[in-house]
Amino acid sequence: MKKLLSLIGIALIASYLQGCASGATVAGMTSVKTFSAAKNHMPAKIMVAPVEGGKSTNPLWTSQVDSKSFEEALTASLQSNGLLAAGSGAYILKPTLLKLDQPIFGLDLTVKANVRYVLKDSASEKELFNETINSSYTATFNDAFAAIKRLRLANEGAIRKNIEALIERLAKVPLQ
Repeated sequence: MKKLLSLIGIALIASYLQGCASGATVAGMTSVKTFSAAKNHMPAKIMVAPVEGGKSTNPLWTSQVDSKSFEEALTASLQSNGLLAAGSGAYILKPTLLKLDQPIFGLDLTVKANVRYVLKDSASEKELFNETINSSYTATFNDAFAAIKRLRLANEGAIRKNIEALIERLAKVPLQ
């Protein structure tokens, strides 16, 4: 019995550690939801500044969200909602990934993302919006057997939910 439990424990640890960690994907972080209120409020007027705070993934450690992928997902999400300016926009959105709170282990993995967004008027530099948005997403054992993949899915979901919350809030920003 003791030997059987040891073998089961080793198998569980091996399955948890199997494979290499991969970073969050642009497609997984991009929101496909449509927010018509935001589009009507500030159509094609936002330019995205480079994202700060992301981290590259070490394949031997855990999945992370890098700044470039986050920026691409945010840009694609804004574009699909008709908010992204074709060139220089009337507003500049500056995102900073403050924290990505990840679990160390578990069957259901919940990641919490804290992102600060600052929206400024391009011409006057007046700050119109400065808010930290907190979001979370849980990837379950049913989503992926390997914990490494579940963590990546949870990272992507937390950022996607964060972007969706941002787009909802942009519809309420008082404009000049």
